[in-house]
Amino acid sequence: MEQLLNQVMEELRKTAILMRRSFHGMGGRPTLHPGGQGRLLTLLLENPGISQKTLCQLLHVRPQTMGEQLSKLEAAGLAFRKINPYDRRVSNFYLTEAGTAAAGQIRQESEANLQQVFSSMSRINDNSP
Repeated sequence: MEQLLNQVMEELRKTAILMRRSFHGMGGRPTLHPGGQGRLLTLLLENPGISQKTLCQLLHVRPQTMGEQLSKLEAAGLAFRKINPYDRRVSNFYLTEAGTAAAGQIRQESEANLQQVFSSMSRINDNSP
């Protein structure tokens, strides 16, 4: 039993390392990740033309915070805004080609990280008595 507990603890330690790498990139390089601009990019990929107000509601953030994040994506050339033709007070947001590529890469990296984490956990089950 103690050996299994030690094995579980070691796999949890490895999992924590993998999760940290997925959020900060290999070698400590900051990357877009699902918890920040990466999550915003994937939402824009899934919902082209979404409004800032709707994004705020989905991510539970203040409009000022969302405006800042969207401005950063625009400055990086990953997203752009269009005035809504039916309500000129509303801006709708879309991904550029670069933004679509970045969102696709984030999605692939997230899936690969999850598979790696869960494959590590399944090895414990395979080795149990």
